[in-house]
Amino acid sequence: RFSVSEAVYVGEAIAEFEPTWFEEPTAHQNIDSTVEVARKLKIPVATGESYSSVHQHAELLSRNAVHIIQPEPGSMGGIWRTRQVCAMADAWYAVVAPHNAQGPISTATCIQISASCPNLLTQELFDEFNVSWEQELLTTHAKVIDGRLQIPDGPGLGTDLNWPELEKHPYQETNFLPLFAPGWERREGETVIE
Repeated sequence: RFSVSEAVYVGEAIAEFEPTWFEEPTAHQNIDSTVEVARKLKIPVATGESYSSVHQHAELLSRNAVHIIQPEPGSMGGIWRTRQVCAMADAWYAVVAPHNAQGPISTATCIQISASCPNLLTQELFDEFNVSWEQELLTTHAKVIDGRLQIPDGPGLGTDLNWPELEKHPYQETNFLPLFAPGWERREGETVIE
């Protein structure tokens, strides 16, 4: 993350490319610095994926500077608290882009949250970067058709856990999204989204 002056410098340099947003340009938890950067830039700033309470989001929104909020259901404690953040953002004329980089269960959760948010900007999706067996952890997986995530029509999250497959892959500290693996940024390797 950048200092305020570095973030402003970078934000001004990339403004000509009209990015959709500048994501978390300063330290996640430093609301003051995020607000300061947002007020100095002409491009939108997005943040919130590391927040774990509605109160943090409320403080950020009350400053009326950041208008793209990225709640993370896993950090927020689930669907209910994330929906509270989405509704609060709507009251402040902000849009939401729920954070989602934790795998297919997170994706199933985010699809339901996003489907119920009138102020949804976009839904982050990293499932195509997952190893192929992760798609087998659920009985159905996220489908993208014509650039849009499809909302499953089953009860609850619209899918179920595949327990036999889960048992094949117990938790390990190395089970994480390989953000810095060679070729990741070019989407080399396994692709599982149809």
